[in-house]
Amino acid sequence: MTLLSRRNFSASFTLIELLVVIAIIALLAGLLMPAISSVQRTSRATASASNLRQIGAAIFQFAADNNQRPPASYYAATSLTWDAAVFPYLGLGPVTTPAANQPVGAKIFAAPNDTTITVTPPPYKRSYAMVVSSTASGLNYSGTSNYVQSLASIPNPSKTLLLTEYPGQPGNLVASTTGYQIIDPSQQSVSINPAGKFNYLYYDGHVELLLPSQTYTSTVTGTGSSWTLTP
Repeated sequence: MTLLSRRNFSASFTLIELLVVIAIIALLAGLLMPAISSVQRTSRATASASNLRQIGAAIFQFAADNNQRPPASYYAATSLTWDAAVFPYLGLGPVTTPAANQPVGAKIFAAPNDTTITVTPPPYKRSYAMVVSSTASGLNYSGTSNYVQSLASIPNPSKTLLLTEYPGQPGNLVASTTGYQIIDPSQQSVSINPAGKFNYLYYDGHVELLLPSQTYTSTVTGTGSSWTLTP
């Protein structure tokens, strides 16, 4: 073999090696991308849980100033939704009019994973809803007051839902009267977290990432359901 032919052989072999390396990298990237995406979604679900804890703390501070009563999901007399009621307790100041003047901090009401609806803020997207009952004896029901049943009247706060993620609702914006409350887990048709789960905030302040079916036993309104006052 001449010197020239050896050089050509060496160059050809190096090119083949390069192509093999590129192919291996592409294969590994294809295998890793789903795992990276899953990790990112899990991280965002954790961030959403942190949002709920902070909002929950604000609700409890509101309750401390109002005879241990949290805000109603909606108070018709002032058109005040539960999230607007706790603005001052999140350091956001009073509710602003028009909503376009909402402070940047209002984005705490948007779950990091919630890409279901595109919103150009302000106003900001609201990914969370207050758990309520359609009856006067249920959770956070009020037609006449801006606050509801006292925290002391909830027999099992660690099993009773306060807020949950409620993405995918057109018009669900901070301080709006659309999508601000939820009655039934069947309404949670759009999941933004891995495995179809949702973050749930309970009346004792803890958050759990669960499937909707894990929030009750046999029926949503029966014994063993976190959607009632007596879970």
